[in-house]
Amino acid sequence: DQIGWGIKNVERSTMATLFIIFFAPWGMALFFLLSGAGSRFALRRRTARQYTVERVQRLLIPFVVGSLLLSPIQLYFQWLHQTETGAFVGTLWEFFLGRQPALGPRLFGWVGYHLWFLVFLFAYSLIA
Repeated sequence: DQIGWGIKNVERSTMATLFIIFFAPWGMALFFLLSGAGSRFALRRRTARQYTVERVQRLLIPFVVGSLLLSPIQLYFQWLHQTETGAFVGTLWEFFLGRQPALGPRLFGWVGYHLWFLVFLFAYSLIA
């Protein structure tokens, strides 16, 4: 098993796995490339303050709201899956408390699951 997802299906597809292994390294790089190009065009027509306010509204606020609304649902389904497969025995609260957040960039993935991209994009856009 090459891909470490929190929830996995018992049935596996070799073709899907090969597709993901082949295209995954390019996917995030492409997202960052497109975001960088978008930032360049956005900076042409805005002041630094307007740009920063817009990035907070478009990236930081969705991360916070999405983390508060979606992460508990994702955590619940991850816990449910792991208790059904026998990988974890205990309550949802014990599962939540047993997760070890890493201090550093991985913390955003721990808090916001797939929304980590928004925080990194926000940081990179402020550097621009």
